Amino acid sequence: EDTKKLLKHDDLMKAIRLLRDAQYIDIYTRPNKLPLAQLFAQKMFSIKKRVDTSLVSGNDIIQASMSNHTHCAIIISYSGETTHILHLAQKLKNNNTPIIAITSISKSSLVKLADVCLRISSREMLNTKIADYASSESIGCLLDILYSCYFALDYENNLSYKLSIAREIDDNYS
Repeated sequence: EDTKKLLKHDDLMKAIRLLRDAQYIDIYTRPNKLPLAQLFAQKMFSIKKRVDTSLVSGNDIIQASMSNHTHCAIIISYSGETTHILHLAQKLKNNNTPIIAITSISKSSLVKLADVCLRISSREMLNTKIADYASSESIGCLLDILYSCYFALDYENNLSYKLSIAREIDDNYS
């Protein structure tokens, strides 16, 4: 509910346009959020849109250095103030890469560098939380919304493609 209340239609539409217009989509985040990024990448791959996440430490800097206006970067950061994330965002900005920020703090340094910001729930205390339950659910929700909206841009073709692939790999039909 928090995530839904924070989501602004115009920001979501701008993010979808950035994804649609990108030849390449790259996700940058801290290691603890990589599984969420990989799940999004897998969903997008299932409709022929490649999304890259950097699994090897240090490769995200190389990825950002090689980025340009044909890419779109999704940067996930709870605070939007992490030094490493801001270094990546500045490098991307210098390379004219459009940036979608997924963060909780609306006036963070990351938001200032981003082309559009999608807000996540901020019901967790940054330094005293026992785990990142709410923010992980919120990030997962936003990534699912991005995927669903992107899928809907070419719904019939995406559905047809997914069904044809499913028939090829699944030999048990219900």
